[in-house]
Amino acid sequence: MPVKVKQQPQLNTQEAFNLWDMLRVRYDWVELLNIITNYVHDKDFLLIINMSMRKPMDRQIDELEKLMNRLNINLPRRPPKSVNTPVNLEAVATSS
Repeated sequence: MPVKVKQQPQLNTQEAFNLWDMLRVRYDWVELLNIITNYVHDKDFLLIINMSMRKPMDRQIDELEKLMNRLNINLPRRPPKSVNTPVNLEAVATSS
């Protein structure tokens, strides 16, 4: 009796690049959201950012990473978990 071998789906380079690029863009968005949240002091606005942007983005990142790992595609470099910005915007702002 022959053994059935589960074949991996065929993937061309354009499809692999598209997956890689979609994940890279989401990584960029998460990094930008981390920078923005450093300057937000309103707790309600932070909640909106986290619930409407960060959580869906994290879910999409997880799904893309799982798919790319299953297809043996190298992942782009992940941004840092948190971004600390020591600059005080009020001190940097120029007076008119």
